[in-house]
Amino acid sequence: LFHGAVRTYASGKTLEDKVHESLTDIIEEFSSMVGKPVDLEDYMYKLVYNVICSAAFGVRYSMDDKEFQDFMKVTKDSFEIMAQGLFADIYPSLAFLPTPGKATCREVTVDVLEYVIRQVDLHRETFDPDNLRDITDHILKAQ
Repeated sequence: LFHGAVRTYASGKTLEDKVHESLTDIIEEFSSMVGKPVDLEDYMYKLVYNVICSAAFGVRYSMDDKEFQDFMKVTKDSFEIMAQGLFADIYPSLAFLPTPGKATCREVTVDVLEYVIRQVDLHRETFDPDNLRDITDHILKAQ
């Protein structure tokens, strides 16, 4: 289901256009920083996340948007937690104990899911099968 939606959506120039739009925002920010040192990691995250949000949910954020910053922070935190692994991965008997890593992982997952659910609910309200705007619309149509 997901693969078909992504293939349909990404097969044309649509995804390329999303990348170009986000790149334009980043380039504008860079042009105001001529001669200053820049940490590219944050801008690369912004670029990638904006392309993903735009393709998946049809939402393109300004680089300083509060919701966008919150979403980036939560997903980056979840990646860091998952990259560290949990003690229960090494010692399966610990899976039943409440550990700080497990609690943090649950909180971060809930935050990410709340964002995704909010976006899907918005799409359901405005869904038009004759006007597919993004990957979420393709998935809704395929259901």
